[in-house]
Amino acid sequence: MDELYETAEELPDVERHNVYARHEDLDEWEGVPWRDSLWTTEEEPELAGEVSSSDDFYNVIQYGDILEAIGQGMESHGVEPEGHVTVSPTRHKMSAKVGLDQRVEPVQGDEIELQLHARSGHSGYHGVKYEPGAERLVCSNGMTAFVAEQSFEQTHGEPFQPQLAYHAVDSMIEGVDTVEQRLEEARMKRFSYSTTSGSTSTWKTRPPTWSTPFTKK
Repeated sequence: MDELYETAEELPDVERHNVYARHEDLDEWEGVPWRDSLWTTEEEPELAGEVSSSDDFYNVIQYGDILEAIGQGMESHGVEPEGHVTVSPTRHKMSAKVGLDQRVEPVQGDEIELQLHARSGHSGYHGVKYEPGAERLVCSNGMTAFVAEQSFEQTHGEPFQPQLAYHAVDSMIEGVDTVEQRLEEARMKRFSYSTTSGSTSTWKTRPPTWSTPFTKK
């Protein structure tokens, strides 16, 4: 859990700055009062977005706050997460993949890994979206795909709502019980029909693989 919170602290924050427009023929600059630029607070600031200057239309939601809220939701369930965070080189998009460090194998070779995907951005078009779901094997060549069961979203038109992250984590945790219940039902069904496939459901635990601060892609 410490690695997740450390990663949240390392993610770049942004702050509002004025926007100016230049008339080329007049060679004059004027402020644009209805727009703000968003710059990172890094040692070498990066322009991350250009948005409405009014909080009624755009609330800044920091990437670190999103990841921290996910961590708080995981901590309330007493589970240890794994995963990684990706921030675009231009800082205008962030995505996170958070797992439970557990895999379910309903049948031999069919592994299911429950995850929570989150993404946000400062472009003025990206809100905050959480998708509880599962990463599972879809091809014999080892290719996997993420399948979202549901999604929870908020726009920048409202202040950050950490309870939405908690709700998304709750849904992912409940997904573990749902998978286990389905496995048990399938096992009982095979037993009632006296089948002897020999397949069992097992939990596989892997060492934590939370990334260092964040990966730029």
